[in-house]
Amino acid sequence: MRKNFILVLATLVALATGSEASQYDTETRKAPASVMSSSERWKFEFDSREWVLGDEQAQGAQSIREYVLPGESVHAWSELVTSFSVGVDVSPDAWYRQQIKGMRKCRSSTKQLVDKSPNSVIFEGSHQGCDDFPPSAFIMRISSGRSGIQTLTFSQKGALSETNRRNWLAILRDAHIEDSLTLSELGPLPQNRSSKFLETTNTGFLLDPREDDEGNLESITGSLAIWLRATPGLPARAYLDVEFENPDDRDAPVSVGVIREKGQDEFLIVSPDFEHMRCWNYEVNVTVYRDKTKRRVLGVHRQLIQCRVNIDKLTSREDTLTATRQGRCP
Repeated sequence: MRKNFILVLATLVALATGSEASQYDTETRKAPASVMSSSERWKFEFDSREWVLGDEQAQGAQSIREYVLPGESVHAWSELVTSFSVGVDVSPDAWYRQQIKGMRKCRSSTKQLVDKSPNSVIFEGSHQGCDDFPPSAFIMRISSGRSGIQTLTFSQKGALSETNRRNWLAILRDAHIEDSLTLSELGPLPQNRSSKFLETTNTGFLLDPREDDEGNLESITGSLAIWLRATPGLPARAYLDVEFENPDDRDAPVSVGVIREKGQDEFLIVSPDFEHMRCWNYEVNVTVYRDKTKRRVLGVHRQLIQCRVNIDKLTSREDTLTATRQGRCP
């Protein structure tokens, strides 16, 4: 096995990257059996039938994509699949309760909770006609991701057939969120920040494509890197607890500890390896302690590190080199 490290510095990215433009093709087109497009947050499998993308819209932190059967449209459909994303910081349960509150305006509406966990809610509902809408039924999954609330819904005019209910309940349970941003959503590179005891001088990410003896890519991992400079006020033997946001588990940040040696003014801190680094602005929080006993906190330094590559989309070392220059996001 051979290891080939590729370091991508924020300063180099800034020099190499021009502006990116995003376009939406609103023309109806066939949806693949496995969905993951440039703007689709969910990765899921359709049922055995052919589906087409009927419409997609995005405004600010909200986006919606609607899939219909061939020959139908989002204005005239018998069955409909809707993917919705909104950048709000609420729990799936809170969003579910908000949906239920809205359903109460329709007297004939019914609801039934199917599954519930801290990060996901699945429920179904129906109504016998509401305002100008004909009777219909649906089953919806609500989940939370790094970019907010995501919902995936199957709807059917009239009653929900047992076959559709069985199929789509399985599809919704198996679906997962592609928790990544597009290059345009990433925005500009985060500014280097300064605090009382530290200054950020650079940030970047490290890619480690591992090849077999024949040069074939076996696996690839990534890590985050930050360069810090001490201000005159940082004491000798100060202890830096550098906490990196964890791309593999956002609820479990990882920490690296560094002791300032005598005369040391520059620090390079690299996170452990991650398997699922994606296009994201990752948080780094550096807690400055007086010494390694960590009894006295002197201050906190905060920084964002931008990763412009979804490493699970890379296929070779050459592909990795291209992606680091141009970015490889959904």
